[in-house]
Amino acid sequence: MELIDRLNTQVVEMPELEQAFRQNNQGWLGSDCAFSLPLSKERVLWLFGDTFIGDSSSNSVSRSAATIINSTIGIQSGSLLSQSPSLRFYWQQHQGSPQSFFQNNSLPGYLWPLSAALVHGKLYVFTVRIVQSDVNFAFGFEQIGNEIICIDNPDDEPENWKMTPVSLPFIESGVSFASYALIEDDFLYIYGYRKEGKSWQSSLSLMIARVNIKQIPDISDMNNWQFLDGFTFQWTDDIQNIRPVFQHSSTELSVSYLAKLDRYVLVHNAWKYPNSILIRLAETPFGPFSRSRIIYDCPEIKWDDQYFCYAAKAHPELAEEDDEIIISYMTNSKLLELCVNDVRIYYPRFIKLKVKI
Repeated sequence: MELIDRLNTQVVEMPELEQAFRQNNQGWLGSDCAFSLPLSKERVLWLFGDTFIGDSSSNSVSRSAATIINSTIGIQSGSLLSQSPSLRFYWQQHQGSPQSFFQNNSLPGYLWPLSAALVHGKLYVFTVRIVQSDVNFAFGFEQIGNEIICIDNPDDEPENWKMTPVSLPFIESGVSFASYALIEDDFLYIYGYRKEGKSWQSSLSLMIARVNIKQIPDISDMNNWQFLDGFTFQWTDDIQNIRPVFQHSSTELSVSYLAKLDRYVLVHNAWKYPNSILIRLAETPFGPFSRSRIIYDCPEIKWDDQYFCYAAKAHPELAEEDDEIIISYMTNSKLLELCVNDVRIYYPRFIKLKVKI
């Protein structure tokens, strides 16, 4: 019997973590993505995609008059479980109007940040470039590019960050790298996907690249990337030789080491039924991964038949024991008006997964 089948799992919901995002007086009224990365012992970066921004002076939690922008960030100081957690949100301003934090207006569309890595004191934010076809439909968008935002001074306040966008040249191959980033030993592993069809419902295959950060000073130089042949598990310098690790992956996911199991745990939502959260196990950061196992069914889909859940990923820095994983996920609506009117949704929700054999 495989280890994935022998696991005894227990899931506890953690609404107390959600409160740190809800209880702010900055006008930040909810978003998606919710990727986190420690920048130091004192600071944690949070990345968010489409975000509702309201009037902070009114202390209102209503989204009815809010503006939607395409990216924001948060800087966390201290624990999210403290009596008064410090989580400050940032976005750009232009002529008094909120604007997306990450921008590169030299190209059509806008950027969604999905993950990031801190390498040699430099912050690299992995984004996807999106064009919108129907603002009122949750899936009325198309990805047309993939970019890294290179930040030279992440120790400074975010309003002073020096950001340089670099376009990844792989979109013609159908592969996008942004889902997750993990540093292990001498390598930065960059997880991505390839859509196996033209519909937004098409299955995604997991694709993996890596960079030797001990030898390479700047990971935005794609000439130094290697790509995984997911059939042979050999690394290649040629993107044309990349092959998927497994099918039915997700746009957003996480891969993190769990000491209790001495395994890497991949967390993602189920394909076609994303309201279920799955885990897979592997002995290395790049697999081979076990079959998937459902560890949680998100209950929010029972609130309305238009609701769906997605963006499940782990946050290793939040775990307190070596047998647990703290996982966030998002709840959204296929109809914008429901997302505007129901403030129960569109904030990160958290669960704790405890495992033993």
